[in-house]
Amino acid sequence: MSSVAIDFARVCEELRTLNDAPAARDEASRARVERTLTDGYAHAMSLEADRLRLERQIGDVAAQVDVRVPGAKTGELQELSSRLADTSRELEQLRKLLAAVRRRPSAAA
Repeated sequence: MSSVAIDFARVCEELRTLNDAPAARDEASRARVERTLTDGYAHAMSLEADRLRLERQIGDVAAQVDVRVPGAKTGELQELSSRLADTSRELEQLRKLLAAVRRRPSAAA
């Protein structure tokens, strides 16, 4: 498991915990919410950059495909497409969690 996957799981778990917890009333709790949101948004930006990079790679590989060679680059395109789908799913999940925590009164206080 990559460090990115570990970070993603950790950030999502922290966001779920904050979303399920009672509203933060003290300064330390509000600071924790803001810190976790900041970490989450930073990770979302990283996933977005990964997504854009994968999209460019798919375009580059597709441009190299020779229609006269059956199956050429198919495996590479499948791998890149799978990684793009996984990254997009993670980004969507993270954005939903961030929005849920951000809407909580404790995050806005």
